[in-house]
Amino acid sequence: MLSTNALVVAGTALAISLKGSRPLNPAVFAPALCTLLLVAASVVYATRALVMLRQTEVGFVEPRSGASMFYNLSGISRHWPTFEDFRAAAMNQSPEQQLRGALDELWRVSHLHLYRYLKLRRAAWLLLASMGLLVVTVVLAASMDS
Repeated sequence: MLSTNALVVAGTALAISLKGSRPLNPAVFAPALCTLLLVAASVVYATRALVMLRQTEVGFVEPRSGASMFYNLSGISRHWPTFEDFRAAAMNQSPEQQLRGALDELWRVSHLHLYRYLKLRRAAWLLLASMGLLVVTVVLAASMDS
């Protein structure tokens, strides 16, 4: 998605360059500027889907249960530096604690997935809109050229 956004920016620059040495027509500038603003918004949403810019724990009301750390892929190596430490801690968990931890982490991951999915979806819609405006910009720039 980010690469496609870059292609839309390049297409917008190419459309603007069709003016040659003539001054830029406002009828070309307006959709070109809107295209670039949509691309910028798409990049922001796509980046928010890829990189969590805030602490994920803040968004959850209930604190993480101790057993859920066994299922938190990004936290295992921070919590237990060696496999033996991890194994020993896991062996001390009852089946009920393990189930509670797995369910806790599944619930958290599903919420994070939804958050990321919605950001990526919004980025895709903004990209689609910017591509439509790019076509308008190119058509206007080409028609002003002749």
